[in-house]
Amino acid sequence: MGKLIFTDDRKKYSYAFIIFMVFATIGSVLFPVTYTFYFHAAKAEIIKVSIIFPLTDLIAFFAFLYCHFYKLEVYEDAIKLRTLYRKIEINLSDIERFSSTKYGLSTYYMFKIYTKLSKPKSIVVYTKHYYEFTKLLSEQMNPKDDSDRFGNMNITL
Repeated sequence: MGKLIFTDDRKKYSYAFIIFMVFATIGSVLFPVTYTFYFHAAKAEIIKVSIIFPLTDLIAFFAFLYCHFYKLEVYEDAIKLRTLYRKIEINLSDIERFSSTKYGLSTYYMFKIYTKLSKPKSIVVYTKHYYEFTKLLSEQMNPKDDSDRFGNMNITL
C-alpha cells in the first residue's frame, strides 16, 4: 500500500438510525394499545399496525449496521472498501472507467467504478471527497508520463 490519501466512513450518520429505531420501538408498543382503547379498532387493524412498526424497526437496524460498518480508504495505488457484507480492494491500475453522480440531496457522491475483473457489474463507492477522488481516478486513467510522448526518438550521432 502506498500513502493514505483520505478515509471516509459514515459512523456519525449511523446514529440517526438508532434514534429512529428507538421511536419505532416505542411506537410498536404504544400505538396498538392506544389505538385499541381510543378507537375501539378491530383485531385485524391492530395486527396490521403491530406488524408495520417492528418491520420499520428492523429496517432501521439494518440501515444502522450498514452505515456503521461502511469504510472507504483511498491510497495512492489502491482503494479499500469495507461494507457490512464484503471487503473489496481495488488496484487503481485495474480501473477501466468510472462515472459519478450526486447521491440524492445528501453531501455524498456515488461513483460507479468498472474494473477489468468486475466486467458486467460495477463497484459502487460513496464518498464526500468528490474532487480528490475524481482527480485520483482521472490521473490514474490518463497518466502524465512525458518520457515517450513524442514516440521513440532515440537519435544517435
